Parts: sequence; C-alpha cells; structure tokens
Amino acid sequence: MYTKAWGELCRDAGTKPIHTRPYNPQCNGKAEAVVKKVKRYLNRFEVRDLDHANQLFGEYQKEYNRTPHSSLKYQTPLRVYRAKRRAGDIWGVM
Repeated sequence: MYTKAWGELCRDAGTKPIHTRPYNPQCNGKAEAVVKKVKRYLNRFEVRDLDHANQLFGEYQKEYNRTPHSSLKYQTPLRVYRAKRRAGDIWGVM
C-alpha cells in the first residue's frame, strides 16, 4: 500500500525515486549523512507547516549547492554540475 502510494506521488510530481541497495552500509551511510545535514539545517527554524517546510528545503538546496565541498576538491556542487553539463557528461537531470 505504502509503496504504491509513494510511486504515485513521485509520478505525479514528475520525479523518480532512487533506492539504495539493501544491506549495503555505504549507501545507507550516505543517506544517513544527508538526513543528518537536513535535520541540522531545519533545527535552526520553527517549521510552521508543509508550505514553510518546502520553502526551507528550497533554501537549504540553494545553500548546499553553493557551498564548497571537500569531496569535490572544494568546488561547489553547482559549479561541478555546470562544468559536467558543458562537457556533455550530463545531458538531463530533473
């Protein structure tokens, strides 16, 4: 029931869910790290409702994509994405 509802929700939003491999600690660790970062960001605010949460997620996304990351040799994700797009390594991302 939940899986079907989730699939319909994603389809209606024009997105595709990506699942991690089961029993793979590396993938689970990546997911946990993302959740930890988002929680740390949201704890700075009092979330009023779903619309406010969505607004905060948008702001978090902008902040995250414009912050240099050590895993990207201290470049921003946005800069790396644009460089890969220009090089033809990425041709379409939703």
